[in-house]
Amino acid sequence: MENISSLGHAPVIPLSGANGVKLTGTTLKQNLTNSDIQLKTLRALKKRFQPDGMVMLMDLTVEAEAIGLPIHFEENESPSVSGHHIHN
Repeated sequence: MENISSLGHAPVIPLSGANGVKLTGTTLKQNLTNSDIQLKTLRALKKRFQPDGMVMLMDLTVEAEAIGLPIHFEENESPSVSGHHIHN
């Protein structure tokens, strides 16, 4: 890995994964549920924008789903928690 000081600029590591689906003609849901599709999207982003680093697409509802909460998951929207078990 390159030393940060050798870059000659501040490192750029954008959170662009969700927007990258347009480069591959895939959906956000496909990218969040299929690692091969997500890798294809991340590679397309790397090729097009050449960032200094990349992060994987994130789904912040994974923990909620793991404890049994219902999740609303559209094709091209970030998933969201759609209910909870505490009623009073």
